[in-house]
Amino acid sequence: AECLLHELEVSKSSEWNQVESFRAPEPNQMSYNLVIKAISRSNEKNSVTVERAWNILYRLGYPKKGDTSRTPMQLSIDTLNSMLKLLSKRGLAAEAESLLNAMDDFIVEGRLKRNIAALLSSYEATLEALGRCKTIDAAKRAEELVTRMEVVGELGGEFQPSLLAYNTLLNCYANAGMAGKSEALLERINQMHEAGRIPSPPDIVSFGSTIKAIANSGKSQENAVARAEALAKSVGHGNEVIYALRLKLLAKWGLGEEAERLLAKMKEEYGSGNLKNGP
Repeated sequence: AECLLHELEVSKSSEWNQVESFRAPEPNQMSYNLVIKAISRSNEKNSVTVERAWNILYRLGYPKKGDTSRTPMQLSIDTLNSMLKLLSKRGLAAEAESLLNAMDDFIVEGRLKRNIAALLSSYEATLEALGRCKTIDAAKRAEELVTRMEVVGELGGEFQPSLLAYNTLLNCYANAGMAGKSEALLERINQMHEAGRIPSPPDIVSFGSTIKAIANSGKSQENAVARAEALAKSVGHGNEVIYALRLKLLAKWGLGEEAERLLAKMKEEYGSGNLKNGP
């Protein structure tokens, strides 16, 4: 994809391209967007891969670090979102946050056209990068980002965090073992749905992340097991992910008999067709 893009760029500047009958197609926004997507979906994991994607943005006018000029950019939010998804996939949260902040600045300056749906995807991708980040402050940074989204919405920006955004924050809480914050956010999501502020209620991912947070927390054995069981009942139906997380919690405490009973129940639900996948 990169080689083809390079050929198109070279053809654009060649002498032959000035002749109408020989004129080659020129790369456009979609061309650059697709190349960054191709890089994002590749299996290459080294830092050079990300650097190549940045170089494509620089060719479109994205300012390099320390560049204070306001050179016109040939960039759309969709192209920048492809870059954010690449950074998210690699867990490069700091780079994703920096790019998101720059995008907000470009919109204020009038250098980037505002698109609410695309901008929501920008925030979601940045949150996903934080969800894959291993630093101890990842949950705090994700929390601040969701709060920022909520504030923009409250100020009339027609902007409201999606269930995906809240679930990603729950995942950050889960990784940090923040059970109290997870349970509080789960309850708040449910309340916002009932009030009509978000279209979807908490889903399997929401409940699963909260149980994972309990498993990773310092809660006492009795309290942790009881809370996980209560959350599982709140789901209203069996799910293999919920079962797996509860089994992991029981394994943490060495509760073999309880784990065997739960496993037997899982087999029973699978046999009756209530679970898509069994143990």
